[in-house]
Amino acid sequence: MKLKAILTFTALCCFSHLFAQIKIPIGPVITVDGSLTSAEWTASDTVVIMAPGGNVEVLYQHDFNALNLAFTGVMESGGTPRFPEVLIDTQNDRATGFQADDWWFHVSGTDCEYQGQYGNYDSCETVRPNWTAVPNFTASLPNVDTVEIRIPLSTLSINSNDTIGASFLMNNFMSWNHWPTMAARQNPSTWQPMYFSNSLRARGYESPFYEVYPNPADDFVCVEGVKAAHTISLYSVLGKKVLESEPGLPGQTTRLAVHHLPEGIYILQVDIRGQPHKRLVRVRHL
Repeated sequence: MKLKAILTFTALCCFSHLFAQIKIPIGPVITVDGSLTSAEWTASDTVVIMAPGGNVEVLYQHDFNALNLAFTGVMESGGTPRFPEVLIDTQNDRATGFQADDWWFHVSGTDCEYQGQYGNYDSCETVRPNWTAVPNFTASLPNVDTVEIRIPLSTLSINSNDTIGASFLMNNFMSWNHWPTMAARQNPSTWQPMYFSNSLRARGYESPFYEVYPNPADDFVCVEGVKAAHTISLYSVLGKKVLESEPGLPGQTTRLAVHHLPEGIYILQVDIRGQPHKRLVRVRHL
């Protein structure tokens, strides 16, 4: 009986996360080029698609006119590519099957979409006229590690005051790995309710006058030009602190060694006079 109670409690906790709305923060208009620029994505929030072959992080934000996404991480498993997909329930009606208001977006060798049905490849084109994804997976570009996607809200017939249901997933045509983990691609009632935040990101994500380089970083990441005493920390996207510097003096350049960290996206936090300032930093080993 005790084991049954624990399992029931765990299931309730998992499903309660699905029904709690989370916000899509405001960020700048991105350049869809398949390259993560920290200035474009500092306002984003991040979720993780858990997969046996390696996790994929999804950065998400909006700019009032479009939903912007970046899939980054292990895009293949055992030499087989895994392709990003986005599912959107525009009315967040939480139906148990695909409805006319539900969208499927897919990026592989071409860009595919369909409204009202999952996995209908009839509309695939190299460049879709009503949304953008870069890059595509081709023979000349087999090792894709980042895909940026921009879906105009006008394509979805919604605005930035609406709440949607969404799921992000990786698909290799044999297995499907979702965020949220408990989501099912054919069942919008299991997707995550998300609302568009119309307030600016907290001051901690504004860009003070200092430089972070190189980004992406291989051996070290440097912070230069902070005009006050400060400390610097590096966090994983799940909020775990992985590095912390000694207190820095005004004008001092601080170096953090990142050569031992796994590749991926990290949050670099500079604490100045008790105020946190954050940038996204990517670790990529050459």
